[in-house]
Amino acid sequence: MAPVDEPGSVLEQFGAVQMFTELFTQTADVTCLAEAVETARAIVRAVPGGHEQRESMLLGLSTTLRLGYQWLGEISDLTEAETALRDACATDSPATAQRNAALVELCFVQRLLYTETGDPLNEAIDLARHGLGATTLNRGEQARLRLELGHALLADYERRGDIAQLREALDFAQNSVSGKSDGYSDRAAGLCLYAEALGAQFRRTGDLPTLRQAVDAARDAIAASDPPHLYRATHEILLVDLLCLLAERIGDKALAHEAVRLGGEALKSLRPGDPKRASGLSSLSRAYVYLAGLTDDREMMLKAARSAQESLEATPYKHTRYVARLTDLIGALMSIYRRSDRREFLDRAVHAARNAVASTPTDHPERARVLSNLCIVWEAAAKAGIAGLDLRSAAKFARNALVSTPPDHPDRAALMVNLADVLTLQDAQTGDSRSLTAALSAYSDVARMESVSPTARVVAAQRAASLNLRNGRRHQAMAMIETAVGLVPHIALRDVDRASREHRLRVVHGLAATAAATAIAAGDPTRAIELLEQTRGLVLAGTLETRSDITELRALAPDLVEAFNELRRTVNLLDHESTEIADSLPSAERGTRQRGLAHRRAELNSEWEQLLDSIRSRNGLEYFLQPQPIGELRAQAANGPVIYITVHEERGYALILGNDPNQPVRLLELPAGATAPAVDEQVSKLREARADAADRLVRRRKMAQRLILEVLDWTWHAIAEPVLRDLGHATDVSEMNSWPRVWWCPVGLAGFLPLHAAGCHCPGGRGDAVMDRVISSYTPTVRALAHLRERDSEGACSTVVVAVPDAPECPPLNAADREVRAVRDLVPGATVLPGKGTQTSCESVINALQSHHLAHLACHAVADWTDPSSSRLVLHDHLVKPLKLHDLTRLDLQFAQLAYLSACSTTENNPMQVDEATQLTAAFQLAGYRHVIGTLWPIADDAAEEIARAFYRELTSEGTTQPTPDRAPEAIHRAIRLQREQSPHLPTRWAAHVHYGV
Repeated sequence: MAPVDEPGSVLEQFGAVQMFTELFTQTADVTCLAEAVETARAIVRAVPGGHEQRESMLLGLSTTLRLGYQWLGEISDLTEAETALRDACATDSPATAQRNAALVELCFVQRLLYTETGDPLNEAIDLARHGLGATTLNRGEQARLRLELGHALLADYERRGDIAQLREALDFAQNSVSGKSDGYSDRAAGLCLYAEALGAQFRRTGDLPTLRQAVDAARDAIAASDPPHLYRATHEILLVDLLCLLAERIGDKALAHEAVRLGGEALKSLRPGDPKRASGLSSLSRAYVYLAGLTDDREMMLKAARSAQESLEATPYKHTRYVARLTDLIGALMSIYRRSDRREFLDRAVHAARNAVASTPTDHPERARVLSNLCIVWEAAAKAGIAGLDLRSAAKFARNALVSTPPDHPDRAALMVNLADVLTLQDAQTGDSRSLTAALSAYSDVARMESVSPTARVVAAQRAASLNLRNGRRHQAMAMIETAVGLVPHIALRDVDRASREHRLRVVHGLAATAAATAIAAGDPTRAIELLEQTRGLVLAGTLETRSDITELRALAPDLVEAFNELRRTVNLLDHESTEIADSLPSAERGTRQRGLAHRRAELNSEWEQLLDSIRSRNGLEYFLQPQPIGELRAQAANGPVIYITVHEERGYALILGNDPNQPVRLLELPAGATAPAVDEQVSKLREARADAADRLVRRRKMAQRLILEVLDWTWHAIAEPVLRDLGHATDVSEMNSWPRVWWCPVGLAGFLPLHAAGCHCPGGRGDAVMDRVISSYTPTVRALAHLRERDSEGACSTVVVAVPDAPECPPLNAADREVRAVRDLVPGATVLPGKGTQTSCESVINALQSHHLAHLACHAVADWTDPSSSRLVLHDHLVKPLKLHDLTRLDLQFAQLAYLSACSTTENNPMQVDEATQLTAAFQLAGYRHVIGTLWPIADDAAEEIARAFYRELTSEGTTQPTPDRAPEAIHRAIRLQREQSPHLPTRWAAHVHYGV
């Protein structure tokens, strides 16, 4: 290096520092940064005190050191930068532009030091306030200093919880993005602060519009950081955090997917060792946990735990985010434990929860959340019988968490529910009436909190109702059920896409059974059925609203028909708008698309509600698209009763809907063994037997068949036989010409029982089975049945047969071609896909469904338990464009009559969504088919062919007539009876086929 007293040498050397720094900001090449740091250090060492350029040299050194910390994570660089900046600000000479810039940089550096050490931010805040009071700062410096003060205030708020600091930080952020801070060009930094401040405000107030604003600001920050920007990954990580919050708040699965994708992209852009990776891993862990909770993806849960652990290991103990990252790890570990019961994950969560409490000062704003997590972990540990961890301690932690939380804090409701959950368990174990009273009070208070989300209120109301019911408080239970049911429509709003609503409605899992049991206990079985119709098939009901018959509307409000038709078409299309289209788009375009969809959904929601209000204001249309009262529901039982089977903790009931105006509902108490735990046991046995039925060991296959027969026998004695006897169907009617019909409408777990096949199918047991006494059909709700009956059943009946015996990467269906030939022989005019030399595709099959009345599909099917909306039929292009459930529900086929799904498990559903009927058979019904033949489990290839052949023989009178779809219930009934006669000891061959529809 040349001597500093040589003319221009200092400026030349400093120019090199600036050049290397600029190269680094453009390329993120750390070798450039290292060169800049070493050169700046050499200059500062060589430049004596009092040199006219010393302030500039110190500022240049501190900037390169601060960048070094931000990219390499060396705290020593940050402390060296602080020392240099204090030196630059300490001279007695008049203020200069360099000293002003050093003041701004010092505030920045002190804020970064705070995140690492937790040292107070008072000096940084005071320096910034003093600097803003000076008259020597230009507009750009003032704007930067305001931003730094805003960040410091926000960080101090997060440590101390002073609302005034949050408001002031938000004011600075708003000014920075509103054009009031002219001269400062880094719009991305201003938007980032604005998004952070709005996010903090949402966490404090729970105000949803504020959170949406925060997400928009973070998206704008990323857009403003194009082209590639040094802080782009920081902005992306912030957006991941906010997307997770919004996804959790509104139950939007698409946002959760976006958060996971964006978090992965941000991490890929950060090199190993980059200190921002810890923050990125933490955010990605939370996104994984939420999405895995929606999809039951075990591998994703493990990824969440690994990401959280790696983030924590990269975070120093004194770092301000250390406790938050411990909390992320606890959440990931508990997510895995709840779904696996693997003790090692609970043990790790206990250790982490203890560490979190020990690491959180009593006055820390996060203390309540930490104590709440400790309560949740302790509750799980007490249930698991871990020594020394009891419910009394868990209740103490929950109470302390509440004491630490302001009365108006949005987290207070969740903390109250946590406390009530522990007290409920404590009451169950000890019979302590004080625990019961306190739990009921907490649940009831949350249910009545209008400021709390509808989801949280429904959960609290349902738990209050169950607890009241268990303790004989029927009227209080009924009041809580009515509260919960009144809130359910708010959860089913079309503010997110259909798939997200299906996942969101998991929160009401079990509500229908609790509502029915409560109404029955209160002596009102009629209300029980009305409540069942209002708490089941909610997404299905929303779609039916857009496809309902409008005869009354045409007659009483013809001027609103056109607007109604146009709006319902638009609503239905947007409801099925695919979020997958955006996957290949750049993140900025994905963000724009998601923002546009959210805005459009909000607009349409408002327009839809306003239009319904207008329609309902007309005479005679007051109940247009409203839940049907029992007087209207009973009309659907004109051709046979609709039988709701519902089981609760201690009792099971059949609610029989008939068309008798004097007694539309009959209540039948089932035998004592028909309880929710007993049904759960039978369903588990059935599931295990189905899996073993395809085992390579003959012994296991035979045992599986015996177990299924045992389940059918139990279902017969505990449920089906008492119901049929009550209906007067007490004997075998197989010799009669006319069969009576029933429609089964099972609730909750009862939906997994093959009610139509229940019976004693042993030799000599003829007549002791449902299929010997009645023809069975199923319906998800009476409303769905009414919708199908509104559709025309007359006219020609064109048929399409789709056969896919050789789908890529799937086992061959050897009997599929024989099945197609059998159908073609009996229905000579049928169109067969694929045609010669072609293959089936999603598009070609949908086109065929739209142009034919009857569809027979012989192919593989996938019932996706983790994501039921992704259940699909397997065509030749399934690896590229699978025919998913939502491709079917978006259809509105006006003349569809019959769909025969000769495929595996088309009626299988996730237990958490069984009341929503999110499965392929119901999807075809929703698309418009009056009759759908589906299957409960995988079926043997040759059995499928034989049943299909027997079915079409009945449907076509041995091939002498065109198919008569309305004969489908009797046709499938006779076909499975025939199969049973041939193989009574093999129920997997004949008990799987079901009829859905009219």
